[in-house]
Amino acid sequence: MKLKVECISYDSMPPANLSFFVNSEPALSQHVWHRVSGGENGSLWTAYSTIQFTVQKHHFVRSKIKVSKI
Repeated sequence: MKLKVECISYDSMPPANLSFFVNSEPALSQHVWHRVSGGENGSLWTAYSTIQFTVQKHHFVRSKIKVSKI
C-alpha cells in the first residue's frame, strides 16, 4: 500500500520550509518532493511539499503510523 500526503502553505514571505516526519523521524529525502511558486514582483510565495512511500510493517508502531509536518 502506498501512502501519499500533500501539504501546501499559502502566502508567505519567504516561502515556507516544510518538513515531513514519519513516527517522529525525518522522512527520507527520496520520498519527499518540494516546489514553490509566486514571489514575483514582491508577491507572496506558496510552498508545496509531498511525501509518498510504500508502507511496510516496520512503519507501524503499536498498529499505527504517524506522519507529521512542520
